[in-house]
Order: sequence, then structure tokens, then C-alpha cells
Amino acid sequence: MELNSELTRSRWPRVLSAVMALTIVLGCTAGASFARGTADRQSVKIVIQGPLSGAGAFAAPIALAAKAYLDYSNDKGLVPGYQFDV
Repeated sequence: MELNSELTRSRWPRVLSAVMALTIVLGCTAGASFARGTADRQSVKIVIQGPLSGAGAFAAPIALAAKAYLDYSNDKGLVPGYQFDV
């Protein structure tokens, strides 16, 4: 059985995007089981590097979604004791 190479080529960016987004989400929520309520928040600097325009612009939603999730995580205190600086 031969795979349609055109179909395969059009799916790989979506699959790759989904895997990368899942990796970011799981990595950011890994520490969410600690006790909440600490007043001292350590700052964690995170750099999200990716193309926002040009030929690689198909990946721009990944970087923007990661930033949005980290901002949401800061607002809701999902990782107690840490503040993400994106």
C-alpha cells in the first residue's frame, strides 16, 4: 500500500505542531501539584523562538499559544512559587 506523498506532506506540519504544543503544555504544568499560597515567587525566564512571518510562519501559532498559556499560568497560579517571564 503506497501512501499519497502529497497528503503526507500536508499533514506533517499539523502533526508536528500538535506534538510541540502538547510538549509545551505538559512541561509547563509538570510542577502544578505543589502547595499553593507562597508569597515569594521565583522568576523563570523563558525564551520562545520561532518564525512569525515568512516561509516558517505556519509555526507562528505554536509560539503565540505557548506565550498565551504561560501568561494564563501566571494569572491563575498554576505553578505555585514561580512566575514565568516570557
